[in-house]
Amino acid sequence: MADVINIDALRAESRPVQFLGKTFELGYIPCGAGIPIMDAYKKTMEHKDEDGSQEFFLKVVDCISLFCSFTQPDFTPDYIKENASNQQVSFFFKMIAEAIVVNFSHVLPGEDSGGKEEKKKTGQKQ
Repeated sequence: MADVINIDALRAESRPVQFLGKTFELGYIPCGAGIPIMDAYKKTMEHKDEDGSQEFFLKVVDCISLFCSFTQPDFTPDYIKENASNQQVSFFFKMIAEAIVVNFSHVLPGEDSGGKEEKKKTGQKQ
């Protein structure tokens, strides 16, 4: 019998994060949530330099609201603007984007990553 490939190993470890009193999972993000959030993130970042800082911030809040709404529908953009600091919004936005990238690029243990990773260096040769 052939070896079973455990695709469940691709599921990232749990990484709970508390934001405005609720816990959100950043370790495993289902593709149904990740894809629309990544699209919103991409559109937000594409227009970062064109938009004023106020408009960019509002788009960031919209992205966070989209992410949160999958488990907390009451986390509307207005709710986030009324309850979160600029620092909380900025930090959570970065964490969400990083978590989605990690989730979408996870490699099975023992699998080749396509040669994109550099060899780890332990020190200089003498």
